[in-house]
Amino acid sequence: MKKLISLGTLTAFAFSLLTFNFSLLTFAAANGDLAINEANIKFSVAQPLEGQNNRIYATVSNNSNQDLLGVVRLLIDGKQHGADMPVSVFAGANDGVFINWQGAPGNHVVDVVVIPWEPDIDDPSNNKISTKIYVTP
Repeated sequence: MKKLISLGTLTAFAFSLLTFNFSLLTFAAANGDLAINEANIKFSVAQPLEGQNNRIYATVSNNSNQDLLGVVRLLIDGKQHGADMPVSVFAGANDGVFINWQGAPGNHVVDVVVIPWEPDIDDPSNNKISTKIYVTP
């Protein structure tokens, strides 16, 4: 003879699962996460000429439910360009920084690094992005 599970037991079990999943989501969202991705780097001039002013924009996203602070560091060909730029990003929002640059002719690698003020609660896998740009002589 098969034993049937009562509706009350099934309801209690389903409620337990929902509560557990909600707790996991709440815990994950309570941790901070400043992030940057390839779509968050823009150039004012996509194909710059030697000596031409080019503004590099970087947008930092906050993937959590708390306001977060950090800095953005820009490196060109492995060397820091300018000072660290502070960001204060509201929960679930974005903050942007920019810096001006005049590139020498040739290929260049632009790295944008997000450095959170609270690294122990951040996901470091999405804090650095690289892109390339060519400056025409």
